[in-house]
Amino acid sequence: MTDAAGWKGKLVDPEGLRVYMPEEDVERKGVFADQVRTFKADTLEELAVKIGQDPATFVKTVRTTTHCAKRAPIRSSARIRST
Repeated sequence: MTDAAGWKGKLVDPEGLRVYMPEEDVERKGVFADQVRTFKADTLEELAVKIGQDPATFVKTVRTTTHCAKRAPIRSSARIRST
């Protein structure tokens, strides 16, 4: 959490995420049932199974996306003009 302290978005305490994890036995007060779709896994293959995806295809997609993201230049999509 300290690594993201400067991030402008809303940080969620890892313990607070448990209400969105179907495998966790916690009270889900105030949480819509269709929001309980957060999973954790030790491997990409295990995560793929938990989310109902083919493990081989999922791993290939993640690796391809990561490879492309590392090679792509960072570009700003918005330009601010002073008036």
